[in-house]
Amino acid sequence: MGRGSGISRNTNDAGGSLSPTRPRHCTQNCTLLKAHKKNMLFEYTRRRGVRSPVTDAATFKVGHLKQTMAQEAKTVDLSHLIDTSYNYHSPRELRWHLAERFGMAPEAIALREHH
Repeated sequence: MGRGSGISRNTNDAGGSLSPTRPRHCTQNCTLLKAHKKNMLFEYTRRRGVRSPVTDAATFKVGHLKQTMAQEAKTVDLSHLIDTSYNYHSPRELRWHLAERFGMAPEAIALREHH
């Protein structure tokens, strides 16, 4: 594919078809994603990770990831859309990962840790 075509190989589709990139398993839950594409609020549950072999800093894994609506009580579990075995070094890294995953600017992603 050429640069800037807006089309990429969607490896999430069973046949690896060429289509605009979208999250896998996108069904009725994508309605919520599309409705508030400008600003999205995610709530995550932190699990303990390992010490980074590069920085020797503590890391964490995401146990659950939910998209929440500030004005509504409805939440959508999006844990299946990310790699929950990945060791994040900071919430900022998680925010950048989510922005890339959903094709948004990192400033449009808000995170809240659920305790």
